[in-house]
Amino acid sequence: MANKVNHNPAGKDLALHFNVITNVLNGQDQFKAELIVTNQSAYTLVGNWSIYFNFLRMILPESVSKGFQVRHINGDYFCLEPTDDFTPLMPNSQVTIGFVANFWAIKTIDAPAGFYLVYRDEAGNELKPESLPSPSIGAFTLPEQVRRTAKDHMPVPTAESRYQTAKDLCLLPGESLSPIMPTPVFFEIKEGTFIIKGSTRIAYQAHLKCEAQFLADSLGRCLGKPLAIVEGNQGDIRLSTARVRIGNNLENWNSEAYTMTVDKLGVDLVGAGAAAVFYAVQSLIQLLDKTKNKKNPDLAVPYVLVRDKPQFAYRGMHLDVSRNFHGVKTIKKMMDMISFYKINKFHFHLTDDEGWRIEIRDLPELTEIGGRRGHTYTETDCLLPSYGSGSDPNDLTSAGNGFYSRQEFVELLRYAHQRHIEVIPAIDFPGHARAAVRAMEVRYQRYQALDDLVKANEYLLTDWDDASEYESVQMWRRNVVNIGLPSTYRFIDKIADELLAMYAEADVKLSAIHVGGDEVPPGVWIKSPACLRLMEEHPELHDVHDLAEYFMRRVNSILESKGMLTA
Repeated sequence: MANKVNHNPAGKDLALHFNVITNVLNGQDQFKAELIVTNQSAYTLVGNWSIYFNFLRMILPESVSKGFQVRHINGDYFCLEPTDDFTPLMPNSQVTIGFVANFWAIKTIDAPAGFYLVYRDEAGNELKPESLPSPSIGAFTLPEQVRRTAKDHMPVPTAESRYQTAKDLCLLPGESLSPIMPTPVFFEIKEGTFIIKGSTRIAYQAHLKCEAQFLADSLGRCLGKPLAIVEGNQGDIRLSTARVRIGNNLENWNSEAYTMTVDKLGVDLVGAGAAAVFYAVQSLIQLLDKTKNKKNPDLAVPYVLVRDKPQFAYRGMHLDVSRNFHGVKTIKKMMDMISFYKINKFHFHLTDDEGWRIEIRDLPELTEIGGRRGHTYTETDCLLPSYGSGSDPNDLTSAGNGFYSRQEFVELLRYAHQRHIEVIPAIDFPGHARAAVRAMEVRYQRYQALDDLVKANEYLLTDWDDASEYESVQMWRRNVVNIGLPSTYRFIDKIADELLAMYAEADVKLSAIHVGGDEVPPGVWIKSPACLRLMEEHPELHDVHDLAEYFMRRVNSILESKGMLTA
């Protein structure tokens, strides 16, 4: 078929291959790699295109092969384009684009991702972005491909090395393992089993109805029918609270301590508090023999005596949904899992440079902009792609897009509370704040267009006259809130109030907000007129370090005034 230079190859017809050549390069913390582009179409690729992608390593612009240039836009977002020296790529041919980047790449996860292609028409107007297939990745086999530096002597794991490491290990006999996790303080199994049937009744003290219903629902899913719950103590499984002694000394009292007794009289779950009873419920569920058949549709529980209390008051799990979003269904599933293992704290990382994931009344820009990532130059409608999230800000299958509405967040708070999990929201400041910074800039521009400068400046996080130049560890520029602006503290006050309102609606106490405070890059604030004025007003502030401490003290004061801690 003849070449058709007036037609562009479709994105799906361009194949990509990434290969690391060496991580040991001239004694520098740099590596050399290549991207091979293959034109599998019947059309010639001419010089009217740009390829965008995400890469966690900074590419040195001067190192890129002749005929191409790579621009760092912000964060991990790059653009590859042809130069005037580019030779059109004929059908069924390929071109290798070499480059050098900082640090190293020793695993497939270090490869660039999220490639998409944008063509321009004859007038220079951009056409609709097209996704490119994910690149194939060359094997990491040579020493220079798996060593991070010349001095890296960490052996490369192989099947043989893993075998040698583990060859002396052996399986523990099943009877030596606790059927309850975490392993309880005291566990004794006895002769006999208690049978839970569809007719089994769960009795509970009035304040334990939620825990009783949780147990009834869990057992009902196993039995295929819901179990009855009744208030009082006339049941086969009985839930109650009382002072529980785990050991012989009074100091062993613990508000999360519980005992479980299973014998011919039924099941008694006694806890020092509602959370303790819930943990007893989870231990009972772990003990169930769920092996059923048509002849035996019931559940068997061995006769046991269990005394238990947690070793640590804080038993936490962290999830970052700002970089990669997960919906309500996934969060609930995770809460089910961590509560099964008696984890009681959920550190919910809701904001960062790459996303703002919670709806805030009166500030729709936070989720309109910060809750979406896609192809944009202005970031007036969405944020830049990150972590391979792609070009479409409306693609709900992309981990770059999504946020929790107020009602969804309230629903999650209630769901966690029913499982005795405290949700600690993380709102990252003063660094790691690109999503909030950009959203409030868009808000400013919208109200400025309406000649309402009071509203425009109300929650602004940017000093427009700040000439400071900086770049974060994650290669972000302009990702730090300006701590010299009164509007920054109004913003934080607003966010705290809105979070408090959501917790109150869920009937859950908000005791702490995590504000991060880490990785503020060098160079920030030093050329900000607003910060310089602040230092003039407070002679005790001498440098950026003092400014950062001032900010954290002031934020802490805001939260303390509302009955919260800064976690």
